[in-house]
Amino acid sequence: MRLSVVLYSLINFVLCQTRTNGFLEVRSNPLVLSRRAINFDQLNKPLQPINISKNYVKRTDCRASLGDYSAAAQGLFGNVIGPASMLAGGLVPLGFLAQPIPAKTKREKKLRCIYMFLSVISLSCDLLSIIYATVARNKLIETPAIPAASAFALIKRDYELSWLGTNLNFMIALFGSLLMVMIRAFTIFPVPLKAPSAGIVGSVILLSMSIINRGVTKGDGQGNNFGGSIFNLFGRYVYLLANNIPSRGSMEVGALIMGSVSVGLCIKALLTPEPDEE
Repeated sequence: MRLSVVLYSLINFVLCQTRTNGFLEVRSNPLVLSRRAINFDQLNKPLQPINISKNYVKRTDCRASLGDYSAAAQGLFGNVIGPASMLAGGLVPLGFLAQPIPAKTKREKKLRCIYMFLSVISLSCDLLSIIYATVARNKLIETPAIPAASAFALIKRDYELSWLGTNLNFMIALFGSLLMVMIRAFTIFPVPLKAPSAGIVGSVILLSMSIINRGVTKGDGQGNNFGGSIFNLFGRYVYLLANNIPSRGSMEVGALIMGSVSVGLCIKALLTPEPDEE
């Protein structure tokens, strides 16, 4: 009887010592048990974010954004074809069908020669811009494009020469047509309107160049561009054109030689006095 009472007391003592809302922690002695309460404040703390390096994030974003941007690139080339076609339709009457510029004085003769030169080079460059854009757009439809990070990256990788040729030749045609309007206004308009009208066209030319330079510098908005200004684009275009000559054949070589000689002869004609008409 006494033994059972001792055992019963011992069991009650152990149960009272181990009853808790926490864990039972076993010590080195398996017969000794201790209690430790759960700290619910530690469990409720938010998880700390994993520290990932910036380079890893950039590489992951770049790979995740790769895709087929050929349709977007087609749209960019198509944005130039429409305006260039309309400009070509206006250059024909402006340069070849309109009333001739008077050439009574020496200055008027010079301006007439410049006007004729601008009419030829503007129309030629405009048509060349349309050809560049049309061929590039057809190639984007006919050939599967390698995945790229953006339409800008696709054009810069596979169609840089076509893109520069499209835009630069269109800009030459556009500025040439504005200069033609300036010359025509300065020579045909009444005397009180000659200088103001020519000045308005000149301001539009300067503002247009500023807008284009701003767009060229911005590029794709992520630090990538084709050049820092219009003049950088011209240098890049000439560089790419010269590098493509060995792989393209004799037709481009003949085109460059003929174009360079023709421009040189036109400049020489502009610098020499015009002979009197018979």
